[in-house]
Amino acid sequence: MKFSARLIQILFLLLSSDKPIPAVILAENMQISKRTIFRELENADNCLKEYDLKLETKSKKGISIKGSESNKNRLLDELNKLEYSDPKNKEGRHNRIILELLKQEEPQKIYYYSSLLKVSEATINNDLDNIEEWFLKNNINLVRKSGLGIYLDYKEEDYRKACMRYVYQNTEDPLNRLSDLIEASIVSKVINSIKQVKSSRLSGMAESSYTELIVYLSIMTKRILNGKKNTREKNINLTGQNIKDYEFVIELVSLLGEQFKAEYTTTEIIDLYIYIKGAKLQHINENEDVIDIEPDIRYMVYEMIQQYDSTIAYQLKQDTDFIRGLIAHVRPTIIRLQHEIEIQNPFQNEIKSLYPNVYEKAQRAAKVIEDKFKLKVPEQELGLLAVHFGGAEVRLKRNYKFIRKVNVGVICSSGIGISALLSSRISHIFYDKVRVKTLSISDLSSNRIEDVEILISTFDINTPRYSYIKVNPMLTEEDVLLISKEIENISKNIVQDKGIEKADILNRIQEIGLITKEISSIIKSFDLYIVNSYIKIDEIMVFVSEIIGESEESKNYIYNDLKKREELATQVIPEFEFVLLHAKTKGVEASKFILIKPELTHFEDKYFSRSKAVVVMLIPEDDPRRVLAISSISSALFDDELFLDDIKTGNKQAVKSYVERVLKEYLSEQIKNL
Repeated sequence: MKFSARLIQILFLLLSSDKPIPAVILAENMQISKRTIFRELENADNCLKEYDLKLETKSKKGISIKGSESNKNRLLDELNKLEYSDPKNKEGRHNRIILELLKQEEPQKIYYYSSLLKVSEATINNDLDNIEEWFLKNNINLVRKSGLGIYLDYKEEDYRKACMRYVYQNTEDPLNRLSDLIEASIVSKVINSIKQVKSSRLSGMAESSYTELIVYLSIMTKRILNGKKNTREKNINLTGQNIKDYEFVIELVSLLGEQFKAEYTTTEIIDLYIYIKGAKLQHINENEDVIDIEPDIRYMVYEMIQQYDSTIAYQLKQDTDFIRGLIAHVRPTIIRLQHEIEIQNPFQNEIKSLYPNVYEKAQRAAKVIEDKFKLKVPEQELGLLAVHFGGAEVRLKRNYKFIRKVNVGVICSSGIGISALLSSRISHIFYDKVRVKTLSISDLSSNRIEDVEILISTFDINTPRYSYIKVNPMLTEEDVLLISKEIENISKNIVQDKGIEKADILNRIQEIGLITKEISSIIKSFDLYIVNSYIKIDEIMVFVSEIIGESEESKNYIYNDLKKREELATQVIPEFEFVLLHAKTKGVEASKFILIKPELTHFEDKYFSRSKAVVVMLIPEDDPRRVLAISSISSALFDDELFLDDIKTGNKQAVKSYVERVLKEYLSEQIKNL
């Protein structure tokens, strides 16, 4: 049962007396009015029922608690658990005083707090000096007036933010902390109302934001029930998805109104709408095309990436999952900053101390938001940005890390057919980590097994000559785990025997053949095309497919793959004034490279953001290499300003000469590595 601090004190006094206590005596003891005493006792019977006790008020005698001694003792035990037992715990006292000040509707004397916490009035005065700064940070004044008492002076919006901060400070269980401030019955009804709303907005929320919504609504509702309404007017723009979100808020408020028999004003509804728009997302909306996202947000995100680290900005911009995730994070972030909604980040200190370089670079990225919106990005938000950028950087390093393939041999007593099936499954599960060879029993006595690093068998091999992993022909989860551990162990070993070195050399020679084929295709395909300045992006894709495609089927592949890639993350790069159209496609057998220029100085359609050229790069879908020759050209686009200027001005001969030189250097480097 929930007891207020005042009610706890009153009950202690009544339980410790063997006769009724007049209300005036209770008021004098607690330094409050008789009216306040009776208001506190209004709902006392509801609390006492649980203990088979009840209040009795007799005229001219006073107030007492009726019931058995055992039940009175049971209540006393419960009340003792609710009291703070360590008055020397300064932090605990400060939190308790903050809580009491947030809960009080009327001024209280120093005696009230010293009695409540069992410390001297001088100690309480010192405590108030210390916690005054906490309230000032929330734009709340702590007022101490002689003869009147202690109270808070605030605007309603600031008071609610202070309540949110109290609930979340120094705790991993905000809902438990909320129970100190708001009655459990209110919180329960709020949760019930939220659960009744079926909305993708709720299911898409991060778990922490879902909890924050419960806290926010509980505080809002409590204040409305107390007759305290937020009157600060705000404007919102209801279009597209915003209308659906607003409808969701209306439905939620309607359910809350029914639960509490309370009226939520338009201002409260708008506040709730803004709060929900600023909520963190649990996952990215995969159905939303990046191309449909507001251009201002997209371009700002690209600039943030550039400022984060210009040396890896190009590679980061190719990570479509990162682009989607960052956009999904930045949109509500801006709303939170604009409306001063404080975010909760329990890992802020860890992020800052464990990843100082990422955090520092995230500050540079955040400066883009600050400059555009004239808003300060607080530390909590910086930490969350650092998480997004740091994760993308880790993925980038992982993708470019060299992974040595492990040679695996598969043998099965049931014959070559089962061996082939098992080999196929292992290749599919471990794809780029292994080279799988299907073996027969006779191969155990031949040189076919010399380069095998992991031998996998479905039967016992009765010879100490070979170590092997015995698996079920259907490959169980336990089998996969054993193979995975062995692959990991061998991958760390850079020492290779001659058979493996020979296999690697042959693979490198084959790779050189693929490189020369690719370079030849790039040089032969290169050309500069001039098109109408008012052309649309889709028309450009059709144009490219017609030029490069050698059949109707290949043309369709090229067009569809270009469109799909552009929809994932647009490659219009305003800061460099060009568009990079690139894709993996079945429409080409080797890499292709062409340039497209408008008749005028830049493309006129708004989508192009005044770009001066379109760079087209296509690579075959089935090329097994991780890094292709054409990547040296794409890197040069961002590393060499003169090369990019030649592209934007349409200097065909200069571009061709530069490309040939870059590809020649690339080929030389690959041969040298061999």
